[in-house]
Amino acid sequence: MLERCDPRLASERVDVARRAAFEVIFREHHDTILAFATRRSDPATAHDVASEVFLIAWRRLDEIPGDPSTRSWLFGCAHRVLSNKRRGRARERALVEKIRTSAPTSSFGFDEASVDGDALRAAIRQLSDADREVLTLVTSDGLSHREAAAVLGLRENTFTVRYQRARKRLRAVLEAHGVREDTRRVLRLVGGA
Repeated sequence: MLERCDPRLASERVDVARRAAFEVIFREHHDTILAFATRRSDPATAHDVASEVFLIAWRRLDEIPGDPSTRSWLFGCAHRVLSNKRRGRARERALVEKIRTSAPTSSFGFDEASVDGDALRAAIRQLSDADREVLTLVTSDGLSHREAAAVLGLRENTFTVRYQRARKRLRAVLEAHGVREDTRRVLRLVGGA
C-alpha cells in the first residue's frame, strides 16, 4: 500500500523499465550503427556518431518506433548525425581556407598562404565550440564585434573579452603545433573587426 503512495518508488520502476528498454535497443543495434558509421567515416568519427545516436535514442526513447522500425529510426538518426559532422568539417575547412587565402589588405592583414593548413585545422579543432564560434563569426562571417555580440545575445564588451580569450587559446594551440613564426600573423588574421 505504501508503494502505491510513494511517487519515488513509482518513478524508480519507470526508470528501471526505461533503462531496460534502452539496453535492449543498444545491445541489438549498436554494432550495426557503428558499422554503418564506419563505412561512411573514419573510425574515431564513427564511434562519436554511434555514441551520439544512442544518446539521442536515450533522450527520445519514447519516440522510437517499435520493431521492426527501430533499426531504420536509428539508421536515420545516424545519417543525420553524420551529415551534421560533415557540415561542421566543411565549415572548419572553409574557415581555414579563408584564413589561408585572405588578401593582405583584408582586416586580417597577412599572407595566410604561409600558414601550414594542417596545423591550423588541427589547432581550430582543439578549440572549444564556443571559441570556434566566436572566431568564425568575425573571420568567416565578417561580422563586427558589435554584430557578433548581437548574434550571440551578448554585450559587445563581453563578446570582445571572449574573442580575445579565444585568440589567446588559438595562439597557445598553434604554438603547441609548432606554428611559431606565423603565430602573430595568424592572430592578426583573427584579430580584425
